[in-house]
Amino acid sequence: MRQICPRSLRPRSSDAGQTVIESLPARDGSPEQIEASGTLLDRTGKRLGVPVATGVRTDGANGQKWLTADLVLAPLGAGDYIIELTLTRGGAQQRVLSAFRVSQ
Repeated sequence: MRQICPRSLRPRSSDAGQTVIESLPARDGSPEQIEASGTLLDRTGKRLGVPVATGVRTDGANGQKWLTADLVLAPLGAGDYIIELTLTRGGAQQRVLSAFRVSQ
């Protein structure tokens, strides 16, 4: 499991489309062979109904492939949250947790 230092975010009320994007380098095989799913959790680990979109992006400068998790902050109130990204590679699962804080 990879630990990430919590981030503090201050969404502006006029920017309802602000998003959080978490990126992980795609190692151990091509990203097309990796299944990914994302879930938003509250600070107690309870699943929330906010969709987390997963995907793959390519860095234009060096061609590095990145697995991404993306979510919109608009429905979230102030508080601590965790993005849980579950990766499946060749039948083996890996869970990555990324914490962040939304403040007013």
